[in-house]
Amino acid sequence: MISKIRKIPYIAHIHADVEPSGIMGFLLPFYKKLFLQGILNNSSKIVVPSKDYIDLISKKYKISKTKICEISNGVDPKYFKFKSIKLHSPIRLLSVCRLSKSKNIPLLIQAFKLVIEKNNRDVELHIVGEGEEKNKIFNLIKKEKLEKKVILHGSLWGKDLYNIYANSDIFILTSGYESFGLVLIEAMASGLPVVVSNITSIKNIIDNGVTGLLVKLTPDDFAKAIVKLLSNSQLREKLIENGLKEIKKYDWNKIVQKFEYLYTGLMNENIKSSNTKKSKV
Repeated sequence: MISKIRKIPYIAHIHADVEPSGIMGFLLPFYKKLFLQGILNNSSKIVVPSKDYIDLISKKYKISKTKICEISNGVDPKYFKFKSIKLHSPIRLLSVCRLSKSKNIPLLIQAFKLVIEKNNRDVELHIVGEGEEKNKIFNLIKKEKLEKKVILHGSLWGKDLYNIYANSDIFILTSGYESFGLVLIEAMASGLPVVVSNITSIKNIIDNGVTGLLVKLTPDDFAKAIVKLLSNSQLREKLIENGLKEIKKYDWNKIVQKFEYLYTGLMNENIKSSNTKKSKV
């Protein structure tokens, strides 16, 4: 409304086209249709985090692809420290995510149980995050008698988060849905090989067998990929090296330059358009 009154263009950012959740979730589809679609259509540009989202937003909200641009999330590599390719004892598997249904934590725990059975070394699973599925996940851990093997850390920030990345061996993400996957580039920046779901958007970040392992959403497939990494130091080293190279394009300095270029370009267009109208008057 302010944009229309003052004739100032605006840019919309969509980082995730979320699905309904919680008690009031049934209102979300109405909000999207009645309000969000209009906001997006009236914007001058729309920023999305991945190429897949250009198609998704264009199709779902009936918007021309020329209005949508991709600018990914970023990471500041200086905060993430790569220590060593040597595995810890016990081995530390790590997952950082919201404890929600879409993250498939029960699948992760079942896969971890298979890893214990297939691997003859001591291994732990560390999960960082909070969410509505926490009690369900805690009860599953207890049911599977994995209380001493699966550690729930809750939310971690700053140095605590950087340290747990730096002191882990393999990063795992079992999401059934992601818009980008910021935790993946954080893990790669920390020198962790990653095992992730073979799903839309994640495939924009991970090149299978080069910068990580993409696997089907089954406990057995995740367990096989993890055990493969644990037994193959050359593969771990390859994924780590390639991941550290790949992460350079997600440096926040480069991402900020893209945002500056986008906003400056739109400002200049608006000034030029205003001057043209004034000169005609």
